[in-house]
Amino acid sequence: MSEVLRELREIDELIRRMEEEARAEAKRILKLAKENAEKERLAILRNAEEEARRVKERIIEEARRRAKSIMSDYLERAERLKEYVRKREPYLIKKVVMEILNIGDVDAETIVRRYFED
Repeated sequence: MSEVLRELREIDELIRRMEEEARAEAKRILKLAKENAEKERLAILRNAEEEARRVKERIIEEARRRAKSIMSDYLERAERLKEYVRKREPYLIKKVVMEILNIGDVDAETIVRRYFED
């Protein structure tokens, strides 16, 4: 009978040790899983930040392209306006000369033509 009790105690001790080992292993696995989850979360966060940076750069590049296009359009319009004014300038100066000097169209045109020839 004592032999049976001793074996039962050994079995009971073995079961207790196995339970402790199982708990320790479960804790180790849980800790490892938490560490892996944290690493994955940080990797996802880094990827999200990197993607946000790339999107921001694309938006900035698109804004620059649009700004250049708008600037080009306005420069072209300014050049056309400048050309228009340059063509109209003699006529406007002639009108001013006629008004100020109180002279006729032909005389004012002669004065303006001489001015623009120089």
